[in-house]
Amino acid sequence: MGTFKELKFIDEKIYETEINTLKVYYIPKKGFTKSYAILTSDYGSKDVEFSVDGGETFKKYPEGIAHFLEHKVFEMPGGENVFNRFTELGASVNAFTNNHQTSYYFSTTDNFMPNLKLLLKMVFTPHLTEENVEKEKGIIAEEIKMYDDHPGFRGYIEAMKALYHIHPVKEDIAGSVKSIYSLTAQDLIECYEAFYNPRNMILVLVGDLDIEEFEDVVKENVEPGLPLTLVKKEYKEPDESVRNESVLEMNLQVPNYIYGVKVKRTGADLLKETLVGSVA
Repeated sequence: MGTFKELKFIDEKIYETEINTLKVYYIPKKGFTKSYAILTSDYGSKDVEFSVDGGETFKKYPEGIAHFLEHKVFEMPGGENVFNRFTELGASVNAFTNNHQTSYYFSTTDNFMPNLKLLLKMVFTPHLTEENVEKEKGIIAEEIKMYDDHPGFRGYIEAMKALYHIHPVKEDIAGSVKSIYSLTAQDLIECYEAFYNPRNMILVLVGDLDIEEFEDVVKENVEPGLPLTLVKKEYKEPDESVRNESVLEMNLQVPNYIYGVKVKRTGADLLKETLVGSVA
């Protein structure tokens, strides 16, 4: 059994436990009709160089691979359309990848436990083949090209490239057309095995839920993770920016401006920012 903790800085009571090496957090909301679940891997677009044996010999993977893997997780063995299945169960499901995480989530007013079971089954049952990976490349390439005409997105990437010299945070989360066409099914399998370990993930549940019931669902649908020996490469990024300004020429009626500041961050600073951003 887990324990309840008071998180005064967000004025919430949270239940914390660990089930088969997966950390589970539950925020009770008595009387709420809608419930939520989000399963997150500590794996983002910046994590392109890492070792899995605890050493410092890092293998580099193509930019955009975390986002690509997010797409493929929705493809289950047997060709089952997981979006249709969630809809049949009354849930809305989606996912996102950012620089530091990949998350899969759903919300529903009914059938919470069957939806939770489906979410866990989807994420922890990979289906990666050379054939379906090659098929996905064209889809993601079109997604990347679509954003080439988006001024806000183009401006953000240009600003990041002006700020950062070597850190992969400066790259597009989806990668480039060239980088995604260079990755293989084996690359995806290696990244999945490294980062989709329950020990490297958390599950957060919100709603009016039965604790014993969701603990049983997690226990039945999550296999204990192997010991985690994953080491992410740390980058010695210079304090100064690459350049002080950058201009992109696009056909716009109103010009866009982005102002960026490169500052040193501690782990505590990043945690506070993440927590504040998640509840804002």
